[in-house]
Amino acid sequence: MVKNAIKREQSQACLSYAEREHFRRSQSSMVNGQSSMVNGQCLLTSCYLPPVEWFTKLCRYERVWVEQYDNYQKQTYRNRCVIDSPNGPLSLTLPVEKMPDGKCLMKDVRISDHNHWRSIHWHALSSSYLSSPFFEYYQDDFRPFYEQKWTFLMDFNEALVAKCCELIDLQPDIHRTPEYIADSQCSMVKNAIKREQSQACLSYAEREHFRRSQWSTVKNAIKREQSQACLSYAEREHFRRSQWSMADFRSSIHPKQGCENNTEFVAVPYYQVFQHKHGFLPNLSIVDLIFNMGPEALVVLMNSLL
Repeated sequence: MVKNAIKREQSQACLSYAEREHFRRSQSSMVNGQSSMVNGQCLLTSCYLPPVEWFTKLCRYERVWVEQYDNYQKQTYRNRCVIDSPNGPLSLTLPVEKMPDGKCLMKDVRISDHNHWRSIHWHALSSSYLSSPFFEYYQDDFRPFYEQKWTFLMDFNEALVAKCCELIDLQPDIHRTPEYIADSQCSMVKNAIKREQSQACLSYAEREHFRRSQWSTVKNAIKREQSQACLSYAEREHFRRSQWSMADFRSSIHPKQGCENNTEFVAVPYYQVFQHKHGFLPNLSIVDLIFNMGPEALVVLMNSLL
């Protein structure tokens, strides 16, 4: 079916590039004959080599927003990942520079060179996964990240996510948020959507009133975007309209919270190097999945969706 569609496009030139790209992505999200992509958007935190659960959101949602205007928080996935090791789960933590008053926006957090963390992290990855099926195949893709100096944590995280997506042929639509979205705003949106779905009680005028009530905060974001030229008009408009359907996972994907209660994710077992020692370890860093499963990592991600 895909080949026939491509032939029609090439021969008749009947679809624009955007239409062909949308069609191709819709086909790539098919697993076992079913599409797991939903027509919605979600909000995530920036993570260092994120866990499998985080990556499943890239498979499920049409557009993903990564929060850059939240305050940096310690002991989160923002600067740590969890990998497999001969002794069980191993946390790798990125050191960051001290912040004035202990507060700093995520986009402004700087990486520290304290304790030679780059060589420590690369040694941990290589020693843990050297015997995995695909480490030798992918090691040259990851090694440069630990050989060059990075200034900002969010840039480093973003580049690693892009590389992981490239290796497993995942092509998500990811953007940084143009402003901070408060938890109360997300809860108001979710409650409004629930009322609409269950009772159909909101009129067009009520929905319009809610949308306009958010406009004051969005205007400030647009001013920043216009001055920094960081987002196009279409992207800003898309972000403004997306408030109605955005699922917020910023606090739910956390090292101290298990994934058992996640209604969208199930930890599908896959081969792990040290599984014979301590059993299957769920929801480790995406590199564990990539080094152990290679090209089949995307299949595992799609099958992990509920």
